[in-house]
Amino acid sequence: MKRLLMATLILIALGGCTNPFGGDQLPAQKTEATPGAPTAKEESEFAKDLQVLKQMIMMQEEILSLQSQLSAGTITEAGLQRLGNLYMVKGWFDEAEWAFKRNLLKGYDKVDGYNALGILNFRRRQMEESLEYFFKASKLAPQDSRTMNNIAIWHAKSGNQEAAVNFWKKIIATKDDFPEAYSNLGAAYNKNGAPEQAIPMLKKAIEIDGEPFGPHFELAKSYEAVKDYPNAEKEYRFILAATSDDPEALEGLERIQKLKAAQAPQTQPG
Repeated sequence: MKRLLMATLILIALGGCTNPFGGDQLPAQKTEATPGAPTAKEESEFAKDLQVLKQMIMMQEEILSLQSQLSAGTITEAGLQRLGNLYMVKGWFDEAEWAFKRNLLKGYDKVDGYNALGILNFRRRQMEESLEYFFKASKLAPQDSRTMNNIAIWHAKSGNQEAAVNFWKKIIATKDDFPEAYSNLGAAYNKNGAPEQAIPMLKKAIEIDGEPFGPHFELAKSYEAVKDYPNAEKEYRFILAATSDDPEALEGLERIQKLKAAQAPQTQPG
């Protein structure tokens, strides 16, 4: 569930960087190092690290460009909000707060601005301040799905699953094409031990939003919990077809294959 919730809250998602110097430890006995071609796993890890590095460079270039516009007095409200979001992703929370609040003073959309400040304080772990900003946004736009989703996530992360579930149900009742509500509600059902209820929610999220990985992970877990191993295997294979070596998907697929093998009828020697 953490994968889904945080993906919903963070305004800009950047993949986590794997350790480029990682790898299997050498065997205990002394052996001569034998140079050779990198393994498929090593190539995949290198490709991921390279992609993350490119993303970091692009983000830094965008920050510098927006800062130049800010200095020149030509930055737009959307640009300043984007700069605040980038600051938040970098962990520069004071700078992000300054950008968001300056935008509000300039007349920027208050619902978006208050939500941004709510998310910022959530990331700072200043939970009361976070909820206050979400409530400010909610007063201005009571039916805003983003705000209700943020409040639901706030409750879920604070341990109040019942309140979170009620908010997600309310979103679905008022806006039935908001995929985050379905995916988060499905994840909550999984966490609460109700995979049968989770499955239709997660399938609906995938139907609306294409094929994001988060609901596929949760759907695989749901199928596994109800012992529908063929469909669980299908979901893990879908993820691996795109990521090739996602450790959670690999572990899940291996677990499913063992469970299927245990279910298979054993032939007796004739």
